[in-house]
Amino acid sequence: MINSIFSFKSPRQVYFGCGSIKKLNELIIDNQGDLLILSDKGVAGAGLLGRVENELESRMENCIVIEDIPVEPYEEDVQNIFNRC
Repeated sequence: MINSIFSFKSPRQVYFGCGSIKKLNELIIDNQGDLLILSDKGVAGAGLLGRVENELESRMENCIVIEDIPVEPYEEDVQNIFNRC
């Protein structure tokens, strides 16, 4: 079990570990427009998306949430997501 938050950059910065969801607010740059949260049905159904939304509660009015992303999206899926935003 991981007992602390770790991060690595390859090529993006990734945070993981117990409590890492608490870093969401500090990682989002203020005044940069709307947020887009993408999830698949499994993550949303497991309640993990709700935890993200709870952590970002103060920012949710400027947030678009799409929770039916295919696990392995194709170009057409990405275009459909773009059209929904």
